[in-house]
Amino acid sequence: MSDPLARQVIRYRTWVVALANAGITWVILIIAPLGLFAVITCTALVFLSSWLVGSLCDRALLALMNVESWDAFLSNTRRSDLGTSEQRSVNPQVLPTDQRRNLPD
Repeated sequence: MSDPLARQVIRYRTWVVALANAGITWVILIIAPLGLFAVITCTALVFLSSWLVGSLCDRALLALMNVESWDAFLSNTRRSDLGTSEQRSVNPQVLPTDQRRNLPD
């Protein structure tokens, strides 16, 4: 996925999450015996806080997805620490008998 497309998708996701949270809050608060001003204020605050937290998390995610940061991470990490795919895969036939569990039929 290209970087501009990823940014656009993340931006739309932030708005959808904020609107969904505001809608759910509106429904919950409109049922409660509160004044209309309290309902509108709480809904607006939930919308703004959802949008703000979503935006901050998305910025952190975009920073982590940056290719340059991954290249720097991999260059500082020894290749032997990452292991090979054979070392990371777990074959159930290779486990010692004390780690195996027989499942009932």
